[in-house]
Amino acid sequence: MSYWGWTWHSYLLRPIFQRLELAMLIPMLQNARLLSL
Repeated sequence: MSYWGWTWHSYLLRPIFQRLELAMLIPMLQNARLLSL
């Protein structure tokens, strides 16, 4: 894949990966908060 093709795909996929990271991080933070209590 060419450089421009990769940058375009990464530009399109970045918000999706950020949402996946948030979806995984939020339950982990909630679990950590419950464990700390």
